[in-house]
Amino acid sequence: MMNYITKFFTGGLIVFSVVGIISCGNVQPEPVKLNADNCQHCKMTIADLKFAVELITDKGRIYKFDDLKCMQMYQSENALNNARFFVSDYTKPENFVKVEDAFFVSGGDVLSPMNGNVAAFSSKADAEKFAVEKNAKQLSWKEVNP
Repeated sequence: MMNYITKFFTGGLIVFSVVGIISCGNVQPEPVKLNADNCQHCKMTIADLKFAVELITDKGRIYKFDDLKCMQMYQSENALNNARFFVSDYTKPENFVKVEDAFFVSGGDVLSPMNGNVAAFSSKADAEKFAVEKNAKQLSWKEVNP
């Protein structure tokens, strides 16, 4: 009887562990609560969704930032292994885009909350149009985050 109980709990623990590991890998950005969520780095309340950034650790923990600059500062101060980064799409701020898939615009008249002055877009056409409007330049993720 004791052997059966041990196998039952051991099997349950293995299943629970596997489900936990799998679910951590599928964590997606969550909606930012404007004027309620705070930036992980500067602690200011996130008030402009167009520049919001989320970092998801390899363990599934989500950190929110009010500006790409704050995320970069946090990144430089903390060891982040296999973290994933998502930026708010400037034209559809409720949508987050993986940084690898985003198009960035910086400089000119682009003004963000913490003076990072980088806007992100899911569409290259939207980024190009915005860059012309703001007298700014387009950048890749590697140029934004060397």
